Amino acid sequence: MKKLIKIIVSLIITVYLTLFCLFVKNVNIIPNKYLIILMVIILVIHLLGLFLFFKKGVAFFLSFIFISINIVLTLVIGNYISKLEDTLNAITEVTEKQVYSVIVKKSSKLSKIEDFNSKKFAVLSNNSDNYKKVLDNIKETAKDIKVDEYSNTNKMLEDLYNDKTDGILINSNNKEILEENIPKFKEKTKVIYEISIDVIKRKEEEYKNKYGPFNILISGMDTYGAIDTTSRSDVNIIMTVNPKTHKVLLTSIPRDTYVLLHGTTGLKDKLTHAGIYGIDMSRKTLEDFLEVEIPYYITINFDSVINITNIIGGIDINNPYEFRAGTKYYPKGLIHLNGNDVLGYVRERKSLNEGDFARGRHQQNVINAIIQKVSTSKELLNNYNEYMDVIGKYIKTNISTDTMKKYIKDQIESMPKWSVEQIDIKASGGYEATYSIPGMSLYVAHPNETSRKEAHNKIIEILEEK
Repeated sequence: MKKLIKIIVSLIITVYLTLFCLFVKNVNIIPNKYLIILMVIILVIHLLGLFLFFKKGVAFFLSFIFISINIVLTLVIGNYISKLEDTLNAITEVTEKQVYSVIVKKSSKLSKIEDFNSKKFAVLSNNSDNYKKVLDNIKETAKDIKVDEYSNTNKMLEDLYNDKTDGILINSNNKEILEENIPKFKEKTKVIYEISIDVIKRKEEEYKNKYGPFNILISGMDTYGAIDTTSRSDVNIIMTVNPKTHKVLLTSIPRDTYVLLHGTTGLKDKLTHAGIYGIDMSRKTLEDFLEVEIPYYITINFDSVINITNIIGGIDINNPYEFRAGTKYYPKGLIHLNGNDVLGYVRERKSLNEGDFARGRHQQNVINAIIQKVSTSKELLNNYNEYMDVIGKYIKTNISTDTMKKYIKDQIESMPKWSVEQIDIKASGGYEATYSIPGMSLYVAHPNETSRKEAHNKIIEILEEK
């Protein structure tokens, strides 16, 4: 009877270890040389444990040590792999939401959406299909509402102030633009209702060259909180990655660059405003602008910068000049920055001689520092679970999990040190009409054509380098 129990137990352990090895192999993230070593270790320990398990006395009790070692080893490794798998799945959820606001005069008696029964809404004529979804939602609560379309933002606000319309329905990102550019707009108005709408995303074909050199748009949104809400893209950096040469090129495009919106004829806007219409609009607009394929994107926001920097223990930056951002002083030379320090470092532009161009280089410096820290530091294993939680919560991307696994596997196998080069596109300031805020002239940056072509050529050079 005892022998039968031992046989059953040994079979259960053998099945468990076999399933674990199949799981690790199928996940396909551990390089083959390490996978073989791992499986040999598990097999040797298992065979020793089984041999001693059928003995008596001290040998029998020693078998429990070997069995326990295997169980602990597989549980630890399984936890690391499962956590990584969960994180990769979390960051590849590419749903997006747009938030819309119903705005009335500060003195208006309208205080909730139900008060809009038989009232009049004003909307901009450049609205998207999502406006219709929002209006249909509102009409379920407020009956018989009327909608007037405006092609001039100033006229729409004038009618609101003069009680010719009861309220305006506007994308919340556009509301922030109005608050920045219209004197006392914020003081004269109030938001009585907000609603979020899912952005319809078309499923695109998998990038055919998924294991070769590629471009990624790093889009930094000017928001805190949820990463899945569309917003203006204040950071627009094309990261060109060549896994063969272990070279990275960071190309920074100023947020105010005046560009033609993708899929339109003659509709120009600031690059930062493209993010209002979803990350794909930013990505495809930059594809058109730089004349290169940009299949991938990574979106981050203020919370992403703070939390990612903190979880890796901060970063070191070689700061070329001293400056102050708010109350924080950044001295010249090598400085160590925590999450809040980094956020101030990448957002500041007014105190810098080159303004937005210098800010773009600061953003590149931070990305470079993070790449160097993550690709070479072994200390990250000490905070592995926390690190994965932060990544899963504060980063979103359209890179498939299989593709990410491939590059993680390559990095684990050779732990190469990446060389990073930084360039930026030059531009000159001016004032132009924009698609997002029709009827108003806003500050824009006219891109330098020579600089744009040089950036295009450099990206192609990195992609094609053997």
